[in-house]
Amino acid sequence: MQGAGAIRASKAGTAMGPDMSATSTFIFGKAHAPGLVRPALVAGTLIVLATGLSGCKSESAPYTAAPQPVRAASVTFSAATDTRSYTGTIEPRYESDLGFRVSGKIVKRLVNIGDEVTPGMTLARLDSTDYRLSLESAEAEVKATQSRLKQAEADERRNAALKEKGYVSNASYDQKKAAADEARGRAERAVRSLALASNQLAYTDLVATETGVVTALPVEVGQVVSAGQLIARV
Repeated sequence: MQGAGAIRASKAGTAMGPDMSATSTFIFGKAHAPGLVRPALVAGTLIVLATGLSGCKSESAPYTAAPQPVRAASVTFSAATDTRSYTGTIEPRYESDLGFRVSGKIVKRLVNIGDEVTPGMTLARLDSTDYRLSLESAEAEVKATQSRLKQAEADERRNAALKEKGYVSNASYDQKKAAADEARGRAERAVRSLALASNQLAYTDLVATETGVVTALPVEVGQVVSAGQLIARV
């Protein structure tokens, strides 16, 4: 053992002579002071351990990162421009929903979507048979009431003259005057009815009121529509 060898060396050194210290220690044939023995042993031990560990360490391949995909784009130069594109819907600033002022059956549609129209242009037409008959009836009524009015006014004038001469009573004259007033009222109503019938006949034509473009026609020929229903949008 190393410790026993050191002890024997120490004893041999003591026997060799008085010049050698009794406390000197021989390690591997060399004399060292007692304070230097332990650091030397520690340093030697560390060298041996480091050599052994380095021999046991296995060689590993260097780490290489996997390639990552990237998106590349070429940079080009172009002339600056202020042109921009947008998606949208073009709508007119003003729109008019046109419809008949009377009800009836559509017999003609004279325009299509996209047509330009001007004021007074006919867009569609209703069956005017019934309205024409109403107009003719109103005309006949006007003639009849005018005839009765003339007769009533003539009776009133005769009775007025007879009243002045005292041939008829005031009551008889008042009756003739009331009959004439009633005839005048009927004649006036007949004239107004004639004007109404004439207007209704004219309303069977749908006429444009402004200049524009037809953008909607939600009805077809043969369809029965009511007054005020949308026929065309301009």
